[in-house]
Amino acid sequence: MRTFNLILTCLALCTVIGCASDDTNCGSTTGCTPPPDTCGDEACQANEGENAQNCPEDCVPASCGDGTCAGAETPENCSADCNVTCVANSQEPVYCADTNSCWPAGTDCNLPTYGCMGYLDDQRATSGRCLPEQGEDQIDSQISCCGGVYNDCPSAYPQWCPDQNACVREGECPTAATDCELPRLDCRTP
Repeated sequence: MRTFNLILTCLALCTVIGCASDDTNCGSTTGCTPPPDTCGDEACQANEGENAQNCPEDCVPASCGDGTCAGAETPENCSADCNVTCVANSQEPVYCADTNSCWPAGTDCNLPTYGCMGYLDDQRATSGRCLPEQGEDQIDSQISCCGGVYNDCPSAYPQWCPDQNACVREGECPTAATDCELPRLDCRTP
């Protein structure tokens, strides 16, 4: 009976001061703090003190459990949807929520992805993502995937034409729209 009363007292205390009910803090206010001012901004900011107990709207997004890893969901706050953990010392340490997968170091997850069954850097590529240098227009690059082959064209001739086996100006290859799974992808960020 005493344990039951102690639990009720703890729950009442935490309700009054805005704490989550956590049996490990029961009977004590240590570690039982109100949500930080940053709570509610849709980003779980552990460095500001946010966690799943004091700020569930940020640290466990409402969309968690819908089967897609999107928005503010990460492997840390929604393992049900984002079940990939990237190892920091691996060849692919960067986690991108849009693909729910790991990418090479230096990857910018805001740049577009593409699917292609061609060769890229001497490796069989099934998918790729624009490189930061392409996005910043440091590399003049327009990507086309035609017949399972990755092609990189300059912006002056941005589209690969399978009929001509060359990069051409936009509209100079009418069959590109039907023969290419990705007629043209401009990696430059607006």
